[in-house]
Amino acid sequence: MNYIQKVWTDIEVKWNNDFRYWEITGDNIESDQYENIGHTLYSIKQDAIEDAMIYAFDTSCGPERGERVKIYSKTGKLLKTVKA
Repeated sequence: MNYIQKVWTDIEVKWNNDFRYWEITGDNIESDQYENIGHTLYSIKQDAIEDAMIYAFDTSCGPERGERVKIYSKTGKLLKTVKA
C-alpha cells in the first residue's frame, strides 16, 4: 500500500480573534495554500497544540504527514517551531 508522504509543510496553531478560538491550519504541499485542518474549535490552546502534533507527526497509519508545527501567541507572534 502506498501512503501519502508529507501533506503539509507547516501546520500552524493560531488564535482566531474574530471567533475567539484556537485553530489549526496547514500549508498544503501540492496546492501551496493554507487550509483549515482542525475538526474542532479549540477554546484551550494546549488541546489545539496536541492535535496539531498528531496531524503532523503521528505514524500509526503511515509516515509523518507534516514537516513542522508552528505555535503562535494570541497576538500573532511565533512562539515555537517543533520539527519532526
